[in-house]
Amino acid sequence: MKQKPIQKKKQENVTPFNWITLKWPITLLVTIIAYYKILQLGYTNNDDVILIINQHNYLSDWSNFFELFKHSVFQKNDTFYRPILMVYFMLMNHLAEPDNFLFYHLSLLILHIINIILIDSFLKKYIENNETLFWLVLLFAIHPALTMTVAWIPGVNDLLLTTFCLLYFKMLDKILGNSSRANTLPIISIFVLFFIVLLTKETGLFLPFATILVLLYNGNLKSHIKSLGFISVLFFIAIIAWYLLRKNALGQTDSNTFTLHTIQIFFERLVGISFYFSKAIAPVNLCVWPLWESANYIFILISIIIFVTLVILNKHRNNRLIFFGLVWMLIFLLPNFFSTTTTFVLHEHRLYMPLIGFLIIVSQSVFFSTQIVNNIYRRILLAGILSFFIYQITEYVPSFNNAVSFNKSGITRSPNNAYLNICYGVALSDSNQVAEALPYFHKAYKLDSSLKNVRLYIARYDLIPNKKYDSAKIFLLQETLKTPNNADNYYALSTIGFETKDYLFCEEYLEKYIQL
Repeated sequence: MKQKPIQKKKQENVTPFNWITLKWPITLLVTIIAYYKILQLGYTNNDDVILIINQHNYLSDWSNFFELFKHSVFQKNDTFYRPILMVYFMLMNHLAEPDNFLFYHLSLLILHIINIILIDSFLKKYIENNETLFWLVLLFAIHPALTMTVAWIPGVNDLLLTTFCLLYFKMLDKILGNSSRANTLPIISIFVLFFIVLLTKETGLFLPFATILVLLYNGNLKSHIKSLGFISVLFFIAIIAWYLLRKNALGQTDSNTFTLHTIQIFFERLVGISFYFSKAIAPVNLCVWPLWESANYIFILISIIIFVTLVILNKHRNNRLIFFGLVWMLIFLLPNFFSTTTTFVLHEHRLYMPLIGFLIIVSQSVFFSTQIVNNIYRRILLAGILSFFIYQITEYVPSFNNAVSFNKSGITRSPNNAYLNICYGVALSDSNQVAEALPYFHKAYKLDSSLKNVRLYIARYDLIPNKKYDSAKIFLLQETLKTPNNADNYYALSTIGFETKDYLFCEEYLEKYIQL
């Protein structure tokens, strides 16, 4: 009996599952897991209260919209001309009550997600491998050094700056993608976006350098010379218009912005660039008040050496792309060193836009070399790094919960900084923890007796309550010589006069208090 031949089953062509197709659900989920705690935060009383609560009446009136372009951010002798930031706060003021912490922090998270999407679009031109692009975008989404930008409400300015800059480069791509013939609408859009960037932050002045960098790298300089010539003229007009608006808003303060002293300080502080590179490489020891004087120089040096080594080990690296990323980083970092503030503060939110260039350099490290590192090992390693990043963020976010936690984060890293001691003392006293605040006021005085208001706080919270009126009077009179327009000094002096029954003394300083 013949056996029937065994029929072979038809082999079906099964397409392997491509997990990269889920990159956006994964990215959004990981981002929300890392940052969900920001929705529980309050105000740090560090610029946010000034910008939201103290200016509530002003911002709640739409008729003041154009006034936003006529004043500095704090409407006093400061050099921060950022009207787009104030437009944001005006819009938010009409969308939510000033004490709606949730809504303000939610807006930051939404802006961060928008930037993640825009960065993915921007990096596609430079990163050919889809999986590498996915990991780089994810690294940006939950990089711990960017926590300050997403968790601290005033950090929104860097979120806005990045959004407008990336939209600018997206529009530039459209111009370069067309023929050499000038296209009016995209060029005008470029002009408008550049002007908005200038009105968002002074860093916008360096955007033309980033434009040249992009054009040179992509080889589009000669083929679009007519369009670029027209754009250059519009850029010049935008810069002049911005300068005149700024000068009108800042008045006498503006004359101190660009001086030989500013340039001297710029070169003295350039060493701080190493801090930002180190924070991009190894985002640990995060702090709301990172001071150069408290930086770990050995750690900075070691982290940079290790990273450079990892890039050099990749024999298949694209040196041209590395140079592009490095210059990008420098272009958007350098403006932050044009500052005349006496304290050398290296706020982490300033790394938000420069980090894009760093990610481009990372793409050329040994980790992303398919010839050296196996895909499975790479995924395990990167998953481990991202898990560590999420842990870092969730541990750091509570620092932005309120004034006490905010200033505690600063003083923990820089315990011997007089300014941070007085800030922490004020935060404690404002939260009815006067006994805990006193040691910090006294320590601030010992560290720097010339510090503004340090005598006032010691007199108000220690000397007067303990009836040491003579010492308090000496402290307050010394303070009035330094800060003659501080009404709190005169009120404290009038209190001493009342307590000591020296009513003429009390009336004299009470009258000065009322006048101010």
